[in-house]
Amino acid sequence: MCVNTLIKCIEDERVQCIGYSYCEYLGPRHWFQFADDTALVTTSEEDNQALLDVFTKWCRWAGFQVRVNKCSRFGIKHNGKKATQFKPYLKVNNQMIPQVEIHSNIYIHSESFQYLGKQFNYKMDMVVIEQELEYDLLEYLEKINRLPLHPRNKILIITKYVYSKLRWRLSIYRLSQSWVEQHLDDKFISYVKRWLHFHKGANLTHLKLASSKFGVGLQLASDVHRYCKLSIRKILSKSINNDIRCLFNLTKFNNVQTDCLIYNNDNPRSALKQQIENTVVEHLSTLKEQNTIMKHVRQVASPKHITMWDNICRQMPKNIFVFVRRALIHSLPNNSNLCRWGKRDNPLCELCYSNKQTQLHMLSACPVSADEGRYTWRHDSILYTLLHYISQLKEYGFRIYADLDNFDNPNELFHSMRPDIVLIKDDRIFILELTCCFETNSEKSRNLKINKYGDIQNDCKKRFRHWRKIFVEFTTLGLVTKHIDDLYSVFKKQTLIIRE
Repeated sequence: MCVNTLIKCIEDERVQCIGYSYCEYLGPRHWFQFADDTALVTTSEEDNQALLDVFTKWCRWAGFQVRVNKCSRFGIKHNGKKATQFKPYLKVNNQMIPQVEIHSNIYIHSESFQYLGKQFNYKMDMVVIEQELEYDLLEYLEKINRLPLHPRNKILIITKYVYSKLRWRLSIYRLSQSWVEQHLDDKFISYVKRWLHFHKGANLTHLKLASSKFGVGLQLASDVHRYCKLSIRKILSKSINNDIRCLFNLTKFNNVQTDCLIYNNDNPRSALKQQIENTVVEHLSTLKEQNTIMKHVRQVASPKHITMWDNICRQMPKNIFVFVRRALIHSLPNNSNLCRWGKRDNPLCELCYSNKQTQLHMLSACPVSADEGRYTWRHDSILYTLLHYISQLKEYGFRIYADLDNFDNPNELFHSMRPDIVLIKDDRIFILELTCCFETNSEKSRNLKINKYGDIQNDCKKRFRHWRKIFVEFTTLGLVTKHIDDLYSVFKKQTLIIRE
């Protein structure tokens, strides 16, 4: 209210009695007041000192104290065709206001002054701010790197906490998108690769996707910068102040892409999120190897099951989580990859010495591992887990057969075939066959099992009226295909019938 009172009285002739007068021949004078922060901008030293005297007397009248040591004086004047910085002569209460220092060396940046949290200097460049952002981000990354935390939590700290410390500067300064990508994104990516033990050439783009698409919700600094820029432009466009909207229109030629999101969408932020996701998906489609597993699994597994798998992976120890994340993009340090990265000369498997040690060979195709029963152990472990829940159907009159120890064996029912699990209730029989396969072979393995057990009725020693065959595929990384819903639906239906 004190500021409004002064502004209304400035045009009154009586104001001359306190040493202030206005002349049409003088240049414009601007007094910007926000809370207890003030900026006085004029076209000459004399005008600035005159306005400064008014400000000083008003502060004395209002009971405010001017802290000269917190003030700064900064001047730019025309010198021919060039503008140069100079030291204006300005005083408050007979005390000289501190000067923003000038450096004659063009390679040394002039000092800056700060107003309302934003820094200004003679060149009006972003060099100092860019250096501060790089330094602050590196400092945060180093602190987080030293913490004994799970990699997923380290990424979460960056996206939830660190970016909140940088968001103000990303919003108010005109930083180029390319600079943010080259200087901030690259630093963040290098640390994420270190936490996840990825090799230098690994592509982390998929981590920006949602968990239902094998991402971790990763946000890069460039993405945050785009959201900040969108927020600022939206605020300018929706302002009730005509001058602010005029400012928006004057600067729209430098913000075409951002403004298009505001004009063409009811929810620009959601539109930007979708745009970033589409860019990621489009980029992944150009990757021949690193996108192979994710592309195939997204076709055979539902988003719900992928999200469940991701939630389980987050609870796993660090070494298992890192293993799974590396395996998703074919980045495990097997001999084939090490040979390609120049870390090894021989790509052959050190167990069988007959094939290249690729990820597929290592996890599901090595004959030595098969002879040692490693793949059988994995298959039976999953089967035991399924039986732990399926065994509850005994309470509803089901008899359970399984090709495992401590269970009735299916050979009591069939001549030659051995399905994994058989459930019998009256004249109904359910055949459950489990397959543990490599991620890209799920459909092929399923078709083989369907053909194998297509004529199982004729191999049965008994006769049943109702038959139901269920084929479920688990991959080497623990993912389950959407056919698991067949198992859910069948047993949900059976228990409901029994309860009725």
